[in-house]
Amino acid sequence: MPMLAHPIQQQQHGLRVRSSSSIFLIALGLFLGVVVLSASPAQASHLTFEVAPKSSMCFYEDLVAGAPFQMSFEVLRGGLLDIRYQLFDPNRNVVRDYLAFFNRPEEEANEAEGKISITAAASGAYRFCFDNTMSRWTSKVVTFEVTTKRSNKGEAAKLEHLGPMVDSVIKISDELDAIERAQKASRKREKNHFLHVQAVNSRIQWMVMFSTFLLIGLSLFSLMHIQKWFNVDRSSDV
Repeated sequence: MPMLAHPIQQQQHGLRVRSSSSIFLIALGLFLGVVVLSASPAQASHLTFEVAPKSSMCFYEDLVAGAPFQMSFEVLRGGLLDIRYQLFDPNRNVVRDYLAFFNRPEEEANEAEGKISITAAASGAYRFCFDNTMSRWTSKVVTFEVTTKRSNKGEAAKLEHLGPMVDSVIKISDELDAIERAQKASRKREKNHFLHVQAVNSRIQWMVMFSTFLLIGLSLFSLMHIQKWFNVDRSSDV
């Protein structure tokens, strides 16, 4: 007759199996997290702000020599959707200086107009400015995103020995970055269209108010003119 294991022993054995699998999953998650953090040493910052007319706004980014610097910006509202972009190195030398326009019908052309990609030649604080001094009355709403990466050649050489799992994680990370960039571009277009619709709606409201006052004025003028005719007829009868 086969011997049956005690229920308590079976329960303890099941707990040991579940605890072992849980520890393995936790360890695997920590490993993948460390790999993702070490494989994607990129830092991104995003900001939307308004540049008043006859003024400029500047920002600073600390870079190490040899580190890549990538940036994308766009004018969402104001005037001809133009802004002057200036980039200076730590020695105050001009790296980029041009007038950008984002009023083209092609979205790809607008995205290419605001893309900046350089490699830092010297270590220090790089300054980039959005200049709206050429505009006398119109403010500009600007949005930008800065992405900086650290150059870790030694870590990249070590990651090669970890196997194909790291390559898969890096590939997934790159795909997630591409999806994030596509979502940000979609949100940017949605915000641009919302601002355009809001501006058109404001113009329609002003036109409706103007038409209403004009109609009331014409009605009053017509009544006064007709009343004047009746007064003239009565005076002629007397």
